[in-house]
Amino acid sequence: MMKKGQADIAYEYLKEAIINKVFFPGNRLIEEDIVRETGVSRTSVRTALNRLRYEGIVEGTPNRGMMVTRFHPNDIKSVFQIRESLEVGAFSLAIERISPAAVDRMREYNEELRKVSENFSISDFVKYNRSFHWEIALASGNRYYQKYLDEVYNTIAVCLLFYNSSMDDQRSVKLHEDLIRAIEEKDFMAGKQAIIADNYVAVEDSGFTG
Repeated sequence: MMKKGQADIAYEYLKEAIINKVFFPGNRLIEEDIVRETGVSRTSVRTALNRLRYEGIVEGTPNRGMMVTRFHPNDIKSVFQIRESLEVGAFSLAIERISPAAVDRMREYNEELRKVSENFSISDFVKYNRSFHWEIALASGNRYYQKYLDEVYNTIAVCLLFYNSSMDDQRSVKLHEDLIRAIEEKDFMAGKQAIIADNYVAVEDSGFTG
């Protein structure tokens, strides 16, 4: 196994801290504190912060300081628009090559999402929802779809954790069922419509349909 670089250690620490609500939108990210928590160099911390800024999760500059991004309505709608486009593209490739084992995993993740509805937890929803959609990215076999969807999913995790107002994910569960059915029937148009509807539901639950 390849040893993680210092910048990777700092990046994963910061990403997990933001996703787990250790840091909230608008919180300053102090380089000295991150160095102390991770044991990596200040240069590595800055590299990690710049990577997160590229992904849209933090904002600011190293000289003036960085903070967790405050997402505005248009930001949230825009990131889901990008997710929709990338997912439809990945799905167009995955539908012909996804394995039965991957479809079974999607069904298992969706069942976990159904259970989440009984005692709603947005953090569990984010985890299982990402795992469900990531199977399509993997099945696409396209590393660029995987790279950019990974970045978008990181940003969406923050959006959902801090801005999602729903206490019920049943609409997403139903749309995921539609998507699985489209895969099994190799019906690209039905799958595309399920992806579009699922993204709309996510934006609507954030209260930013506009």
